[in-house]
Amino acid sequence: AEAVANRPAITGRLRYSGMPGLNLTAAAQYQADITQGQRETTNGGGFDTDATLINFTADYRSGGAGLKAMYAQWDIDGGPAGQGAASVGKEEQWGYFIEPSYRWTVPGANGDGTFGVFARYYALDSAAGDNTDSEEQGVTVGFNYWIHPDVVLKMDYDEINFDGEDDSQNEDRLNIGIGWQF
Repeated sequence: AEAVANRPAITGRLRYSGMPGLNLTAAAQYQADITQGQRETTNGGGFDTDATLINFTADYRSGGAGLKAMYAQWDIDGGPAGQGAASVGKEEQWGYFIEPSYRWTVPGANGDGTFGVFARYYALDSAAGDNTDSEEQGVTVGFNYWIHPDVVLKMDYDEINFDGEDDSQNEDRLNIGIGWQF
């Protein structure tokens, strides 16, 4: 809310949708100071940390079948010695997922609803710039039930595995939610 905003970001995106059901996107963003001078150092200046984000997505749907995939990567540079993203191994961050899905119409309370199932494999590393095994991998399976085009009930099971020798960090989660748009 109090960002100086005197160094704007530059964002560009290319999108291809020349085939029915297919959307391919490549995007990039560069910001000369991602902190906008909000984090003060001992000498009174901001971190002056430039950052570049690249992103590639693919989304294909044919009838009820769908396939989504995404890859994204941050490259964060700069900042005072010992205080910037590099000091905690976060100057490089990346992640990707691939998600097949299927939807079909089912009877609903106010007409037809839509039921969908999906499975997602993903991997990410929010501290890829350090020497530790910080990669996270996971598999998510779940379903969505659209009781109305603007209201969805969601449930998924997520199994997360962290790289490294300590298996105690591995987690399993059950997520239940509702989503709506208006």
